[in-house]
Amino acid sequence: MAKQLVSPVERHIEKVILGVAVVALLGSVARYLVSSPNQIELDGQRVTPQSLDTVIASKAERICQRIRDARTVTESPEPLVDEFSASLTPLDQSETWTAVVSIRPAAPLVDKAGQVAGQYELVEVMPLPKPRVTHGRSTYSIERDSGVAFVPANWVTVSSLVDVREQTSRQRLAYGATRSELIYGSTEAQRRSQRSDGSWSEDDWVLVRPWSIGVPLPGEPEINFRQADGRVESDPATLNRLEAFVDGLSKPEVQLELLRPLIPVIENGTEWSFPILTTCHDVLKQDDEISYPNDAPAAEPEDRYGLCGVGGDEEAADNAAARARQVFANAAALVAQAKATSNPNDAMSARNMYNEVMRDAEASPTDKQKAKTLQAKAEQLYRDIERQNRRRAGQDQKLVEDNDDGLERPAREKLPLQQVWVNDARPGQVESGKTYQYRVRQKFFNRLAGDPGKFREPEDAKRVYVAGEWSEPSDPIVVAPDVEYYVVSQDERDAQVGFRVHQWYEGVWVESRKLQLAVGDAVAGEVRVEVPDLEDPLVADLALVDFHSDAILLDVDFDRPFRDRKRGGGREGVRFGGRTKGACAVALVDSSGTLSERFLPIDKDDPSLRAAQSRKWKPSK
Repeated sequence: MAKQLVSPVERHIEKVILGVAVVALLGSVARYLVSSPNQIELDGQRVTPQSLDTVIASKAERICQRIRDARTVTESPEPLVDEFSASLTPLDQSETWTAVVSIRPAAPLVDKAGQVAGQYELVEVMPLPKPRVTHGRSTYSIERDSGVAFVPANWVTVSSLVDVREQTSRQRLAYGATRSELIYGSTEAQRRSQRSDGSWSEDDWVLVRPWSIGVPLPGEPEINFRQADGRVESDPATLNRLEAFVDGLSKPEVQLELLRPLIPVIENGTEWSFPILTTCHDVLKQDDEISYPNDAPAAEPEDRYGLCGVGGDEEAADNAAARARQVFANAAALVAQAKATSNPNDAMSARNMYNEVMRDAEASPTDKQKAKTLQAKAEQLYRDIERQNRRRAGQDQKLVEDNDDGLERPAREKLPLQQVWVNDARPGQVESGKTYQYRVRQKFFNRLAGDPGKFREPEDAKRVYVAGEWSEPSDPIVVAPDVEYYVVSQDERDAQVGFRVHQWYEGVWVESRKLQLAVGDAVAGEVRVEVPDLEDPLVADLALVDFHSDAILLDVDFDRPFRDRKRGGGREGVRFGGRTKGACAVALVDSSGTLSERFLPIDKDDPSLRAAQSRKWKPSK
């Protein structure tokens, strides 16, 4: 049997590997069970995961304890009370101080409580309510160096209301109580015309150039800044310009013309009227407040418009019911104003208005009973206001020193509303035959103009005026055409058609003789007609009038199929004739390329032709 050859290593290799494994196992047990290998050094000591949280918590507690035990070092400032008291010594309170202070920006102003310098923002100006509009066509008489000129023009007056109480409150909150008084700038208006497709566009708004007022306005001053001791301030020249500007702007006659400017003198045509948003008498009281701000309200304010006399507040009424409705509306407005302003005179005026209805012999029993009930309420309101005013008398009346007599009088309480308007009355601006809308906004003098140190944005101090947003557009108005023409005859042999043109001329309507026109001719011609004499408008003068219309005769059809149109009965406003026949028809084109068609039978029977013939001017017999 062969002898096996196995080396010692081969015989004991398994024991060696097993021993190495046992040694490694024992080392791991000793390292991870007896001691931890995950240690870090924290402030010179080894810390394991098990003890890390405890060590950090202990250190945090020691830090908190040191903070609690630390001493606060305080400094005692030098007292300045004595120095401040000494600075007031020169003020001798025994002297009489003027109660009226200048509204100029250069005067010392008191900041509102809790407001630090450099934090003011521009006051917000309220948007005006949707405006109302009146319009017409008239002839002005304007005095020039060469004599009196007669200028025909379309005019539009667009008007809205300023909420004085709310705007004053906003200015007080924005700038402080000493700068809450409103100084009015201009009322701005924009107009836009309706497009040929009947649409409106925001891109079509145009700023209105109003009729120039009779009182000159002070020029807007230039405001310049300079650096002084690290602060931004206005230079002395700027303050002087601002002072002169505010003096001129604040004049009652300037403020009145800015709010409610007058239109040129109207010789003939449509009489001017402003939109009655409250009552005509209210406007006169507003005028009185602006013209005489330190006087008591006048019982019968001056009427500089000539519109507020007998019947001035009422539209022409054909019957007692219409008169009563107008009186009720006006009196209700006075009652509302009496409640808002605590003015007993308004309540008594309303009471007297109701009495007019009760004394009207033609008024219905219902209107008289209604007037009697409302009159009793107006009388009670009058007594309530009188009682309230007596309780308030002498309690907290603010006294002002004004006029040359040096007497002290209670300050005049401001009316809650001011009606403002713009006259779009320059010749050639408002075109005949167009449809317009208007919008308005109000501008006020910036009471912190020239004082950059007060504003968060110093550039705001360069704004002389602050304006509100544009109002909602007014309802559309249609400016009637100043030229009308009608087909009145036909001449088939000479291929001509007869036209009559009616035209507004120097404040009156005139009619041309019959114009015989052929294809390609403009509906126009020079004709001598009777017009008012320049010296005596009741006497006729033969003037050469250039009759013109924006139309050219494009084509004529003397036998165009046509059905008569007659007035229907009942629910049928119009009915057509029973058979078709030939009639003279003309095609016309205007400067915008718009085509139109006119029929001789329709034009001859058109009620507007009869109306045009009846309104043409005729000399007095």
